[in-house]
Amino acid sequence: MAQSINHFDCPVCNTQIASWVVRRPVFTCTACGQAFTSNYRRSLKRSALLGLLLWIGGALAGILFIDPWQMVLAFSLEFGGLIAFLFAYLVHHFSIRIDINNETSSIE
Repeated sequence: MAQSINHFDCPVCNTQIASWVVRRPVFTCTACGQAFTSNYRRSLKRSALLGLLLWIGGALAGILFIDPWQMVLAFSLEFGGLIAFLFAYLVHHFSIRIDINNETSSIE
């Protein structure tokens, strides 16, 4: 399955699946009718937690290892959140997985 930031393909028929469809836990391909599951919510929670840990961990490491800690604190408050958000965004969009739903192979 080829994917990029907002491009998902059906693993069965290679038809493009819209990114808003992938946000649902269970969805079907409009072309072939195959049912799929998505880990969108789990990926979102994991990436938000990783971004928050990166922000806090980077600020603490900078305060411990760089001498004027006030400058590190100001930098982490101004730019640390932005860097952590971009990191979380990339982790989230590249960790979304689409698997075939074994409970219902097709919805009619």
